[in-house]
Parts: sequence; structure tokens; C-alpha cells
Amino acid sequence: MSAAIKTSLTKLDQAVNKLESVIDTRMKAAQDGGNQSDLFSAMTGGRKSNDNGAKAKAMADKLDSAISKIEKILQEG
Repeated sequence: MSAAIKTSLTKLDQAVNKLESVIDTRMKAAQDGGNQSDLFSAMTGGRKSNDNGAKAKAMADKLDSAISKIEKILQEG
């Protein structure tokens, strides 16, 4: 396996670990804080839950695409 692929896999692994950490932190904060994050939602227009779902789907699609590309490269190499 080439050094570039190893470097890319390491960076991808670090990014996925960071993403998982952020998700865990936000989920814990949501459970602990309840609705405190919506305190000023009337002034800011509130949160759009559909936007968060769309962002999560887009991120999942990008990760799936990256994993597929890496698997293809590893099979060829």
C-alpha cells in the first residue's frame, strides 16, 4: 500500500473519530440541557430540524462515497 493511501486512510480515520466525538458531545448536551438551546429561537428564527437531517444525510453520503473509493483503490492495489 502506498504512503499516500496510508496517509489518506489515517486522515479519514481521524476525521471519522472527530465526527463521532462531536456527535456524542452534542447528543449528551441535548440530553442534559433539554430545550435550553431554543431559548432565543424566536429572535433567530429557530432551528430547522430538516436542515440538520439534510446535513447528516449529505455527510453520510460523502462518507459512503469516500469509503467506496478507498475500497476500490485497495482492491486494485
